[in-house]
Amino acid sequence: MIFKLERNSKFKNNFIDILNENLSYTIMVEFIIGLSSFSFISEFVLVPLYFFVGVLLAYSEINKMTISKKINKAATIFLLILFAYKIFDLVTNYGNYFNPDLIPELLLAPLLSIAFIPFLWVFFIYINYENVFVSLKLILHPKLLVYAKLKLFFHFGTNITGLKRWLQQMHSIHSIDNIDKIKIIELIKKIKDLQVLEKKPPKIDNTLGWSPYIANEYLKKLGLTTGFYFNYSGDEYWHGSADLSIGNQVLKNRISYYLNGREHIVTSLKLVLTIYDIKSNDLAFVEYLKYITTLYQKVFDDLLPEKLAKAFVLNKDSSAKIGSFEITIQRKIWNIKNGCYKIDFEIRHDSHID
Repeated sequence: MIFKLERNSKFKNNFIDILNENLSYTIMVEFIIGLSSFSFISEFVLVPLYFFVGVLLAYSEINKMTISKKINKAATIFLLILFAYKIFDLVTNYGNYFNPDLIPELLLAPLLSIAFIPFLWVFFIYINYENVFVSLKLILHPKLLVYAKLKLFFHFGTNITGLKRWLQQMHSIHSIDNIDKIKIIELIKKIKDLQVLEKKPPKIDNTLGWSPYIANEYLKKLGLTTGFYFNYSGDEYWHGSADLSIGNQVLKNRISYYLNGREHIVTSLKLVLTIYDIKSNDLAFVEYLKYITTLYQKVFDDLLPEKLAKAFVLNKDSSAKIGSFEITIQRKIWNIKNGCYKIDFEIRHDSHID
C-alpha cells in the first residue's frame, strides 16, 4: 500500500479504503494462519518467498507490467492451497484455535494496522512534497526554491491536490525567466481560489458553452474524465484525459477526451481516436462510436445526426451546424508508412479560438 501512496492525491477521501485495505482479512488470516506455524524448514522457505512475491507484485503494478496478472494468479493459487491446508488443520485441531486466551493475540494484528494509519498519512504528505520539490529543482534557482518550499507548505499544508495542481500550473509557464516570488504567490492564490470556486461552480449559459466542471463529467461513467481544467497559455484553458486503451495488442488503439476554452467556460469538446493497429480498428470503431454518441447526447440531449453517423461508418469527414455550435468529424493520417491515423470528433462554439 505504501507503494500506491505516491499516486493518490486524496488520502482523506480514501481513508475508508485505506483502512479496509489494512484490515482486510487480517483477523481471519491471523486466526487461521498466524496462530499456528509450519515446521522450521517450511517457514525458512516460505518467508523469503512471501517477501519476494510481495515486492514483485508491487513493482509490476506500479510500472503497469502485464506480468502482474500472471503473478497475481500464481500468488492466489498458492495462498488458496495454504488456506485450504489451514482449514483442514482448523477442523482436525479446532481446540488449538477456539481458546479465549488467544483473543489478545488475535486482536493485536488489526490494532497494529489501525495504529499504522497515522504513519501512512505523514508518509503520504512527505512523499508528495518531496516529489514536488524534486521537480522544482529543475526550474528554480536555489534561493527561489527555498522560498517556494516555505510558501507551499505554509499555504497548502495537507492540501496535496492543490499542491499538485500548483505544480502542474507552474510547468505550463513557457519561460523559466518569468518565474519569481510574485508569480509563485499568484499561482498559489489562483489555485486556492479555484478550489473554493469548484465547491460552488458558476452557472454557464448553455448557448455560450459548457461549465468545465460539468463537461468533465460527461463521459465519467465510460471511464473518461479530464481532471483539472488549468491555464495552459495566455487566456487559454485546457485539459485532457488519460488515454483509454482498446484491445489487447501491444500497440493499443486509444481514445482521449479534451476540454478547451476560457477560464470559466469550455468552448470546445473533443474526442480523439488514435489508431496504432489497423488490424483491430473495428473494435476501436465500435467503442469510439459509443463515446461520441454519448457525448453528443449529453450536450444536445438528442441522438447523433444520421449524417454524422454515416460519415463515421464510411470513414469520411463531415460537419453539421446546430445553433452556435459546429460538430465535425475529421480523419488525419499521422503515419503513412504504417497506415496509422486518428479521428477527431469535436463540438465547438462559434466563439472558440484555436
